[in-house]
Amino acid sequence: MNDSNGTERRREPRRRTLKAGRLLIDKKAVLNCTIRNLSQHGGRLDIDSIVGVPEEFVLDIAGEGTRPARTVWKSHSSLGVKLG
Repeated sequence: MNDSNGTERRREPRRRTLKAGRLLIDKKAVLNCTIRNLSQHGGRLDIDSIVGVPEEFVLDIAGEGTRPARTVWKSHSSLGVKLG
């Protein structure tokens, strides 16, 4: 993420990716997503709608397993997340 001066604020660079993922919400709901970039500590997810997405959830990354996630920013069809 760049600040208003164009300076990178992330701790580490993210690698571009195109992976399937799922948001697991309270073991009751599952929302499919596409993971667009990913690092050890965060990522960008594209999703049909952010309606109903909580601040915290579990991200299931295809082929990699699950990670706790916290929403850092939202747009109408994307999420920035911090991964635990």
